[in-house]
Order: sequence, then structure tokens, then C-alpha cells
Amino acid sequence: SFWEEPFGRTAMEAASRGCATIVSKRGGLVETVADTIFLSKLNVNELYKKIEYLILNKKIRKELQKKSCKNVLHKLDENTVKIDSYRKEILNNYNFSIKRKKKFVLGCPGGRSLKKTYYYLGVLSSKLKISLDHLIIIMMDEYVEKKNNRYQLVDSNAHYSCVGFSRKIIKKLINFKKPLKHRLKDQNIFLPTINKPSAYDQLIQKLGGIDIFLLASGSSDGHVAFNNSKTSIIKKTHIIKLSDKTRR
Repeated sequence: SFWEEPFGRTAMEAASRGCATIVSKRGGLVETVADTIFLSKLNVNELYKKIEYLILNKKIRKELQKKSCKNVLHKLDENTVKIDSYRKEILNNYNFSIKRKKKFVLGCPGGRSLKKTYYYLGVLSSKLKISLDHLIIIMMDEYVEKKNNRYQLVDSNAHYSCVGFSRKIIKKLINFKKPLKHRLKDQNIFLPTINKPSAYDQLIQKLGGIDIFLLASGSSDGHVAFNNSKTSIIKKTHIIKLSDKTRR
């Protein structure tokens, strides 16, 4: 991969099935495969040399294949248990925060990869009879378009709209089987504004900060909350140009 791969699923799946893998030292790739051959340079000649090396060295290739099957880093059963514990931890933190400051602030990305997380948070909170009327959601991003030299929000009915996603999907999933008075409310879902993006940081500060931020990484360039790898860690809410692939 030439870019900062958020999670090298292809390499991980190939290795778990006994394939000898060749990967670049980019992003999450180094964390997905335990036994592999790394590319020292990202060019065709370097890749050719590594492939040739594995073809000509059968013993090394077989050894890599065996180790890959044996040393799978991310096992489904283990990760499922971890994810379930994280969901319960979110609700435990929610209860603690409600008692301490009467609200709980959850940071949510606009990506769709966390739909199951929202669903199971809804199921679990319903099962434990936890009211979400004090839940505040801070959406981390939204798409804007430039027309007539001015920025404007994209149509909330567009499949990539974060406004639409938060109101139609997140709200629906997290309110699973809850009576009206215990549901997440529309007025408790916040998004950044176009005219004054920096006001969003002030709002978050006023709310006492984000208690838990659900992390997701964009598939086009590894962005987090629309911030790519070159964005400063202390950068405030801002408008940034992204690849069109981000919203497909």
C-alpha cells in the first residue's frame, strides 16, 4: 500500500490462510501480520525482488506460511469478546458520567462501519434499562460543497451525509426498543457549522469535553474525523479538501 492503510485486512486474511505475505510499512499493516516480508522501498523493482526471493527460496516461503497460520494477530472470537467488553464499558462510563455531571458526551464519526456498535449499544442499554435522554452526540464531521464561491452543507438525504446518518441511522439504532422519554433526542445531536467551525470546539469545551470518542478510519486516505495523517494533532475544527472516494 502507498498510503497509510488504516487496517490491513487483506494481508491479515491472506496470512491467516497460510499465504506468505509481502507488505509495506504503512499505517496499520505492520500491526496486522506477525510474520511477513516488508518492502524497504515502494516501487516495482523492490516488489519484484521480494516475489522472486520467495519463489526461489521454498524453505523460507514454507516457513512463513506455517508461521502465518499459527500466529494470527486478530482472531474473531477474541476480538468479539473485546468489542462486547468495550460496549459495556461505554455504558458503565455513561452511568458514572450521568451521576457526576448529568450528561454523557459521545464523539461519533460519520462513517458507516460502526453501525453494529450503535445497534448493540441500543440493545444493551435497553436490556439494562438505561435511559439515554442525557446522551449527547458530537458528530465529528460533515460534508460541504462549494457553490457560487460559498460553502454549503450537502443534501441531508445523500447517502454520505453525516447529518442524515446521525438523525436517521444512529438515532434509530441507539434508541432500540426505548420509550419516548428515555430516547436520544434530536436536540442532543450536534454537528459543526460552516460559518464558524471554531465555535464547535468551544461547544465541546463547554460540555466538559468528549467522554468517549468512537474511532473510525477513512478508507480513502486513513483520515480520522476527516483529518488526514498530515493534519496537526492540535488543529481546531476546520474545512479540509478530501478525495471524492471518501463519500462513495
